[in-house]
Formats: sequence, structure tokens, C-alpha cells
Amino acid sequence: MTQKLWSRPFAIIMAINFMLFLSFNMLNPSLPIYFQDIGISETMTGVCISIFTVGSIIVRPIAGGVLDRWGRRAVFFVSMLILIAMTFAYSLSSAVLAILLLRLVHGFDWGFASTATSTMATDIIPRQKVGTGMGIFGLSMSLALAFAPALAVELMDKTGFNGMIHVSTAFVAVATVLGLCYPFYRANHSPAVKNASSGKSELFEKTAVLPSIIMGCITLTMSAISTYVPLYALSMGMDNVGFFFTVYALGLIVVRAFIGIVVDRFGIVAATIPSFVSMLAAMLLLAFAQNLTMLLISGFLYGAGYGGAQTTMQSLAVMNAPQERFGAANGTFFIGFDLGIGFGALLAGVLSDHFGFAPMYLMLSTFIILAILLVLKFRPHKKSYLTTS
Repeated sequence: MTQKLWSRPFAIIMAINFMLFLSFNMLNPSLPIYFQDIGISETMTGVCISIFTVGSIIVRPIAGGVLDRWGRRAVFFVSMLILIAMTFAYSLSSAVLAILLLRLVHGFDWGFASTATSTMATDIIPRQKVGTGMGIFGLSMSLALAFAPALAVELMDKTGFNGMIHVSTAFVAVATVLGLCYPFYRANHSPAVKNASSGKSELFEKTAVLPSIIMGCITLTMSAISTYVPLYALSMGMDNVGFFFTVYALGLIVVRAFIGIVVDRFGIVAATIPSFVSMLAAMLLLAFAQNLTMLLISGFLYGAGYGGAQTTMQSLAVMNAPQERFGAANGTFFIGFDLGIGFGALLAGVLSDHFGFAPMYLMLSTFIILAILLVLKFRPHKKSYLTTS
């Protein structure tokens, strides 16, 4: 592993991740609108969004082990080629059953692809700079989110849903080609890896369990925002919903530019609590939003908080894991991540159908309070928190 953070491989994996999440975040805000256009209810929209996550959750434990046993290269290229096909297939699907099947298989493959890219980044970040490195790596996702929703809306207006899907597919193809330039690393040939190869390795990395649970609470609310804010805004007569995701991404970018330094210098708790408080304030403001200005302020606050939360929790998930278990650590972390996204979309759909959008956001804010309580109780830090509880 290189001892400096900025390097050619790090720049390449940043570019790969940017393209991957540019494609992913073009789908997130556009699919609910497309589903509404073809007559799918809000509850069924939640099911269609959530079933993607079911696929991801199923493969996450396997993905981490496969990456640690067989190396990053094979998993990356196979999963990316399948991802190209799955993304393109949205332009061929309009029946509900076909969409559900597509979302499930897409979720399977996303579990492998996204775990692979995160592990590839972890491989080349120096251990003493994990917080800074993961924060900067997260900027690739934030920048993608800044451009993707507005780009998706513009493309849908000019070329229709299918045209937008074709562009989204092209971004995945570019990410795959960039992978040819990445010098793949394989985890050390240590006894742990040999045990993994012989099937003796645990599927879950215990140091990543608490960050995974906390992140699940957070992504549950994030899923409700990314899935239903477009419909919430339209219900209030606001057409410029793309700006919400722009300021959301701006908040992400601002915080991720320095949050890793805070983690490395002052610890997890000092970086985490302000992030969670910012998200809680955003959820409350969103629930009582009366105009576009309030909506945009909420978006910025949530983006800033989420940028800090994901960086701190993912840093915590890998910083205590041995190098040969990086794949398992990332896989374990993303199980909670995926559970939150999937259950969040489904729960938000049911709550919004029965109570409306504003009460739904107010009720889901309790999950951020739960995350704050978990951090305050276990007070995780760089040294193993498992021995301090």
C-alpha cells in the first residue's frame, strides 16, 4: 500500500466512482417520476425502489468474502459488465413485474460493484489517513450527486426516459474502461486470506457492525428524501426540485472536503454528532417547509450532515479491520447502508400514503435521534470500541 494519499491509482478510483454514482444518481430521482407516469402508486413505487436493496443486502456478505478471496479485478469487471446490461434494460421495461425483476437483479449486481470500488479505494489509502482518504473519496459521490439529478431531468425533458437511460448506461461503460488503468491490489497472502480461501473466514467483519447499524438509521431517512422529495415538491407546486439535490450535493462537498481531517485529528464522536444534528434539523425543516427556500435550506443541511455521517461511519468500519478483511468490512458496512435505503423507501411510501409527505418526514426523524443515542452510548473511536461498551 502506498504511504501517500494522492496517487495515480487514487485518482483513477475517484474517477471510476464518480462515473458509477453519476449513473446511479441519475436513476434515483427519475425512476419515481417515471413510475408515476406509467401509473404505479406511491406504495408500489416504494416496493420497486426497495427490492433493489433486497438484492444488494443478499450479496453484501458474499461480495466482501469474494473480494478478499479472489481479488478485486475479476469481481470489478464482471459486476461492471452486468451493470451496463442492467442499466440499459430500464429502457426496455414498463410492466410492473418486469421492473421488479430488473430492480432485484440490478440490486444483486450493485452489491458487488459498489463493494468492489470501495474496497479498491480502501486498499490504497494509508491507515493513518483513513478519515481524510474516505472523506476525499466520498467527494466523487458528492460531485456525481451535484450533477446527476439536474442532468437526468434535462435529458428526460429533451430525449425522454429512454434517452436518459442510454446516457446513464454510457457512464457505467466509461467507468469500466477506466478500470483497465487501475493497478489492482490483492489482499496480503496472510494466514487470514488462506483461511478465507478455504472457507474458514467469517462473512461479517465485527468491527464494522456498529457503524453498519448506525448508518442504517441514517440511510433510512436519506432514502425517504431521495425517493420522495421530487413528489413532495411537485405536490406543493414546486417545479425546480432539481435545485434541492444541487444544494444537497453542495453541502456534501463542503463537509467532505474537511470532515476526514476532523476524524483523524479529533476522533469519530467529534465529527459525528454535529453531522447528525444537522440532519435532524434538516428533517424537521423539511416537514414544515412552506416554500422553495425552506426546501433548499433543508437540502443543504441534510447534505452537510450526511457528508459527515457517511465518512465517519465508513472510516470507523475499516480503520479497525485488518487489511485482508477490508472487503468483508466494506461488505458489512454496506449491509446496514442497504437496509436503511430499502426499508426507508418502503416505510416512507406507506407513511406518505396514509399521512402525507410532511408527517412522514417528521416521523422518520426519530431514526436520526436513535443514531445519536447509539453514538453517545458506545462512543466509538479509532481504538476498538468493542472492548469499551
